[in-house]
Amino acid sequence: MISPEERSANLQLALEHWSAGAAADGTHAYLVIDGSWQEDLVKLTRAKPHGWEPLFGQPNLPRDEAHARSPLLIDLAQRPELIPFWIEDGFPRRLGIVVFMAHDLSAARTRLKRFQSVLIPSQDEPAYFRFFDGRTLSCFLSTGFSEQWEDFMSGIDTVAAPTDLTQGWTLYRMEEGALLRGIETSPGAEYEWTPIEPQPTDEGYHMAQPFRRIDAPQFEALTACVQRGFYTEITVFIADAFPDLPRAQEHDNVYQLVVAAAETARGKGHEEEDEIYYWAVLTFLLGPDFDQEPKVAKHLAKRHLDMAGKLEQLLSILNETIGSPALTELIDTEESHFEYSDGSKLSFRRRSGKVLEDSRK
Repeated sequence: MISPEERSANLQLALEHWSAGAAADGTHAYLVIDGSWQEDLVKLTRAKPHGWEPLFGQPNLPRDEAHARSPLLIDLAQRPELIPFWIEDGFPRRLGIVVFMAHDLSAARTRLKRFQSVLIPSQDEPAYFRFFDGRTLSCFLSTGFSEQWEDFMSGIDTVAAPTDLTQGWTLYRMEEGALLRGIETSPGAEYEWTPIEPQPTDEGYHMAQPFRRIDAPQFEALTACVQRGFYTEITVFIADAFPDLPRAQEHDNVYQLVVAAAETARGKGHEEEDEIYYWAVLTFLLGPDFDQEPKVAKHLAKRHLDMAGKLEQLLSILNETIGSPALTELIDTEESHFEYSDGSKLSFRRRSGKVLEDSRK
């Protein structure tokens, strides 16, 4: 069993090795990060003007005018310093993917935009599709069919992603019309490649603009897959964060607790992933009615913080007694510092890369 630090180091070494090999072959390694859930890493990326483009938006507009939550396409050859921050923050949450393509940054952006919006059941307008999140990508590809795979992977050599299938990398590539999935079965081991079984073809699917379609059976299976993965992620975190609590190791019971806590959080209007995650951990530690305790209720009623921030503060207070390193990592309270080659310095939260504005030098 390797430590989280060793795992992160192995993930980073593998990505740096692949990126160097890709560069030697004339292929680019692009990191795609989620602007909605990785705002801090987006700010860190935008702090320097080179090596990135907003994935969405009009190509003729200045890129700084792209919405702050637009996903970003990052050339890792130009911005290698972002790799450890993404691995620390994005990998555990299955956020972001790495795409290997022969296209330059502008052309890669155009290719990947094909799936930025899709048609889904019971919705008249196209829906924003987070294919650039590892969990969503894994569920999308595992519920897809041959024509859809060929469409999505067109122009892409390999995709490397964090998924729920392994603690290491999951790789995807097309070979002779088959979609292959490579999984690292143990640290440093060879990747085990297997073909993914295609689902029945959607006869109404067209590899053409303006919008691709995800039909009802696939959409239902994809959504259930993503939700299961998220709940399992929280369940595993609880087991790792509180190893001395026997009830934390009862996987099935904790999973059901997480499902119930998520339903409660959503029922109270807290639907963001961080809100659900924190709510579930607090439910495990304090019970399902923790928010009804008078002091907690008063804290949660404060208006100067968003709900995720208020829940994070509760966890921070609890952790003063618990002393869980994993909980410290989750709520992201440790600071780090980085010095650029031009001499400028930046202080930030170690996990997420959140820039601490008052300590910029």
